[in-house]
Amino acid sequence: MKKIFLMLFFFSCSYGQKKIQYNHSHLTGQLEIYLTQGKDFLLLPEVLSSFELMKKEALKDGIKIKIVSGFRSFNQQKKIWNRKYKKNDSLGFSEEKNILKIIEYSTIPGTSRHHWGTDIDIIDSNIKPEGDVLITEKFYGNGPYAKLKNWL
Repeated sequence: MKKIFLMLFFFSCSYGQKKIQYNHSHLTGQLEIYLTQGKDFLLLPEVLSSFELMKKEALKDGIKIKIVSGFRSFNQQKKIWNRKYKKNDSLGFSEEKNILKIIEYSTIPGTSRHHWGTDIDIIDSNIKPEGDVLITEKFYGNGPYAKLKNWL
């Protein structure tokens, strides 16, 4: 399999007057950045603060937002990737088809914005979760999370 390298060596992010600098190891999930512990997840403090505000607003419309995934280290992303790769491989997918299938919903370890502590995957916890809660169909039409998607 071809190796894919992320060529980000330095990333700078500003929040008001506070400037935080991230290097390659932070951005690829190899070092935890300045994260704040939520209930079951880690996020940048500014992201957590914004999420809490969004959560309060959604609740006014009867939507109870729940994070199902926040910060993920390189190793966590690698486990997700490998699990999906092995499953697809057992179904007879070619190497190329396997990778294309995985990147429909996931990304290559070292390239996920979840490594930054800025991205979250959310659902409406008023709905009892069944199976894979993050598949696209669940957020459209009559899907259980369509109300959440439309609210967003």
